[in-house]
Amino acid sequence: MTIANPFAWALLLLAIPVILFFLLKVHFRKELITTSIFWKKVFEERRNRRLHRLLRYLLSLLIALLFLISLTAAVLDPALLTSQSGRCVIIIDNSARMNALLTEAGSTHLDIAKREAMKQLRQLSGRQVALLTANVEPKIITGFTDHSSTLRRKLMEISATDFPGDIPAALRLAEQLLADTPDAPIYIFSTVPEQPIDNIAITRFQPRRLPERATDYEIFIEVVNFGTETVETQIEIECDDNIVDVLPLSLKPNVPVTKIVRNTSASGGLFRATLASTDLFPTDNTALAFLSEQYVQQVLLYGQENFFLWHVLQALPLTDVRVIATIPETIPADSVFVIHQTVPPTLPSGNVLIIDPQNDCDLFQVGDSLTRPLATKVNTDNPLVRFISQGLVFVNARMLIPQNNNVSTLIETADNFPLYLQFAAGEQRVLVLSADLNQGDFSLRTAFPILISQALNHYRGIEELQKAYSTAEPVRLTLQTESTHVVVRSPLGSETTVPCRGGSVSLGGLGEIGVWTVIEPETQKELARIACNLFNASASNFRSASEEVQSSALSGAFFVRPIWFYLAVFALLLTAAEWWLYQRRWIE
Repeated sequence: MTIANPFAWALLLLAIPVILFFLLKVHFRKELITTSIFWKKVFEERRNRRLHRLLRYLLSLLIALLFLISLTAAVLDPALLTSQSGRCVIIIDNSARMNALLTEAGSTHLDIAKREAMKQLRQLSGRQVALLTANVEPKIITGFTDHSSTLRRKLMEISATDFPGDIPAALRLAEQLLADTPDAPIYIFSTVPEQPIDNIAITRFQPRRLPERATDYEIFIEVVNFGTETVETQIEIECDDNIVDVLPLSLKPNVPVTKIVRNTSASGGLFRATLASTDLFPTDNTALAFLSEQYVQQVLLYGQENFFLWHVLQALPLTDVRVIATIPETIPADSVFVIHQTVPPTLPSGNVLIIDPQNDCDLFQVGDSLTRPLATKVNTDNPLVRFISQGLVFVNARMLIPQNNNVSTLIETADNFPLYLQFAAGEQRVLVLSADLNQGDFSLRTAFPILISQALNHYRGIEELQKAYSTAEPVRLTLQTESTHVVVRSPLGSETTVPCRGGSVSLGGLGEIGVWTVIEPETQKELARIACNLFNASASNFRSASEEVQSSALSGAFFVRPIWFYLAVFALLLTAAEWWLYQRRWIE
């Protein structure tokens, strides 16, 4: 037998005052009477009932002591260790779908699941129980323990997340925990509504700039009706709290409806889509996304004239190209200093793009020419070389020798000769591309304008498309910071410090819907904002999801009680017997 509260043994000390009270004798007050004729019969009856009174008081003392013992045993919370007292696992589904409201005000599916799991814990009193949660990554809340109060406390602390559910993964983890006892039960508590829930969800929402006109944007929207009847509704689109458009929707059951909204705006901001729906799952009725702000980028071209370079820069949208003959001391934040071949000894601070350098400078030295260097290593994690494949030939590229440690190699040969370098130190951000535009076909390939376009977008400080992520989708960012750590702030305000290497940050999946913020800890500068949404059809479809898992723990939870419950009932019955026998002055 196990005892949950051993300190309750101290309650037995109350038996001492109980016995003392029963040992107290009542002293009768003396009174003078005129005759004893009538009292003789009374005294005769009292003598005949002396044994009865003694037994009655002893029975009263026994009932009081039994009440105290029963109360102490109930507080001790004992549990028998029988052959059934093995191990088992309870899985609580705390995924996004558990946020769905029920018809009762304020109650969610998670509230009901935790309530039923609490009943199951009472049934499993004395057994070794482990608590798990089932979302995108199963988590062990507590290992195997038979401490009832700990299990109840940990169960009540489980809160819902915005992650999609993955009950099969939680089952696999539970089976691993029960590897030594394969026949041990696993209890799953998930959303099992008595009647399937109809739900309307936004499953896609993404604005983007049009490639041919950077001042224009379009918004892609997908809405699905996970119900049984056609629904007429509308969706409202806002940008920074200003209404952009309102679209009427006619949604047939289980048929995705897509809309593309086009508008013209150079300013960006936070876009919000809201469905005019009053269903019981409001989480997927709203979607967020960011659209980058656009401005005309000044390109200052210096060095040897090149036909291909000039026309590529001219063709890029929202750029103003000017040829300059003198080197500026500083480069404005909205400008890029493009150098072709002739490199000044000391580079100015700001955004600098160097193509085919022919002489040394303070950041690097130029070595011998490589006849036909082949790009075999491409850092595809960096957006500066996105869509660039291996095998590209950089004809007559010159060897680059960095002169400091603030450098990242984006493209290099099999012999580790760098062909494309990135320098970042303070306000100075430099990209160096070693390729002869006058020789070979490099300037005629699509890789050349792609590299130039991605370099200018990098200097804008934002990517061409700020993706709206779904919960549990891995997030990887490239930030303009030299800090080794950044602070990630959730929509609810909690902060987490994550490592940052060369401006690259890997955040994994985001478990809250809303706007996440990445902050530089030293300066409290906002480095990035991330829009996170549910965007998960399986989590929004309650008609299919609610039927796939049912809890076997619900049966029998009302008929088996722990030992302390029966002890408490026994103590209550003793109290009733004491009151009936003695307070009612019951005698034979």
